[in-house]
Amino acid sequence: MIRLSEARKNKLISWIFSKQNKDGGFAFPHPLPSMSSATFYAVSSLKMLQVEVPNKNKTIKYLLNLQSANGKYYSIYTAYFSIKALSCFNLIPKNPAGAVKYILEYIARWKKISKYYMQVASPLETICYSVEILTLLGYKKGLGEISKLVLKFLNDDGGFGIRDNSEIITTYFALFTLHLIGYSLEKPRKTISFIKKCQNPDYCFASTPRVYSHFIEDTYYGIKSLELFNEKIDKPKQTFKFILKCQNEDGGFSRSTGGGCSTLENCFYAVHILDSL
Repeated sequence: MIRLSEARKNKLISWIFSKQNKDGGFAFPHPLPSMSSATFYAVSSLKMLQVEVPNKNKTIKYLLNLQSANGKYYSIYTAYFSIKALSCFNLIPKNPAGAVKYILEYIARWKKISKYYMQVASPLETICYSVEILTLLGYKKGLGEISKLVLKFLNDDGGFGIRDNSEIITTYFALFTLHLIGYSLEKPRKTISFIKKCQNPDYCFASTPRVYSHFIEDTYYGIKSLELFNEKIDKPKQTFKFILKCQNEDGGFSRSTGGGCSTLENCFYAVHILDSL
């Protein structure tokens, strides 16, 4: 249950509504063209707030039309966010078999890659997205093999990341992928220890144990990582107050209390954190 006052909740809902385009999709910043990611964040947040999406049929049509006739998508991100948003309506893509084929082809490209080959980012995020899509579409064949790919990024500190640099966000994506395929870590306490070390002494999570910062995305992924082990954060009351302070006058949420614009992504993090606390 999300502990928001009616006034705060109504301001948030109104702000989210204001980001919807005529095609039913959502955009940020508005009024740019609708985006699959913005639409998912809006739809998921509204579902968590137990509010119906305005112009729902238009939104569904927008999401369905993001898939090409051959089942492919513009990118793995478009596939993930559109299919996840559709799942909020208990729907699947028009061509689920084509979507599965597209995702399997994407995963196959990563299987022989070393974590030291990565120059910018690991594939853990998009691999997680891929496995979640396949799970949503009821495809389970051979998913256990993906554990080998994910475990390439397990570091000595118990976290996951490229070039031995563990971060809370990449650790979550790795853990959730392993959770989806039913794989249990051999040394879970080491990973739990890494996650807890990412907690700041006062409240919230930082990106790594070596950093002191308070951002809403790190806190979301930290909380969700601990939930996979049925563990709780150390400072829930202080974290709750932090999230409330991230709500701007316009009703949306920024990523920190230091100012910044409201975004649909930050609203998604906020409502899910509040639901977990």
